[in-house]
Amino acid sequence: MKIHLYEHRSMLECLEATMDFLRANRRVWWHTALLLFLPVALVMAIVVFSTMDDDRSHHDLFFWFENLVENFDRHAVLFAVTIFAGVWMVFTQVYALLLANEASADGADKLTLKQMRPWLWKMARRSWSMPMVLFFMMLVVFGFQSVGLALLIGIFSVPMAMFPSLRLMEGKGWRNSLERTVKMGFSVWFPLAFNIALVSMLGLYVIVALWLPTGLLSLLQETFSYQRVSEFEELFIYALGFVFTTAAFFGFHIVASMVVTVCAYEYGSVSERMYATSLEEEVSHFEEL
Repeated sequence: MKIHLYEHRSMLECLEATMDFLRANRRVWWHTALLLFLPVALVMAIVVFSTMDDDRSHHDLFFWFENLVENFDRHAVLFAVTIFAGVWMVFTQVYALLLANEASADGADKLTLKQMRPWLWKMARRSWSMPMVLFFMMLVVFGFQSVGLALLIGIFSVPMAMFPSLRLMEGKGWRNSLERTVKMGFSVWFPLAFNIALVSMLGLYVIVALWLPTGLLSLLQETFSYQRVSEFEELFIYALGFVFTTAAFFGFHIVASMVVTVCAYEYGSVSERMYATSLEEEVSHFEEL
């Protein structure tokens, strides 16, 4: 079943269209997620575990964040690279699926991973700059000491969620994309912010659920630290902690994929309402014929 992107929808209809799109394309969505997100999640888990001090490598796993902050300087470049790669892969997956869905008469649900590879390669070449835009926005927000100014920039950042769609779906130039982003984004500021917040909150439960076993294993390790146990038992629990940490990072990318998708459908709705984008595409296709 093909879920059209360019269709005027209400706030809740955009959310419903997002969920329908993910359900209709769940097979290819999961296959591309495993291909793109799992390697990044594994590297992230390795980076996190590498921040642990040697004398704490077999305990206090639940408090890995303390070690991460303490040793951030030693791993700053690697952290930046893995985060960049993760954001890049999220944009690549979502917009490759959306483009394939729009190009196919029956949608993308029947496409195999092999058939998706040209779309993924195409979108990977086009979306590499999107993480840089996101990082720049975050630096601007956190770089100001004024709470009021940071809040103002935060409000402006909501419409910027439309920017990747204009660049990646329509291939607009930077200036044109920014102009349309401001015009389109502020016209649907509340629905866009609401759907981003709602999907993020639902995803937070998924991430917490995936990370909870890590905390339980940490408590188990603390118990073992007061008992005589074999090195194999400690390493086994440590390995399980690594697996659940990887799963949590993978879940984080899945949630990010859902957030980007709902932003794309909000864009599709307002773009259709303001510019009749689907009609423009049909005219362009007719002229090409």
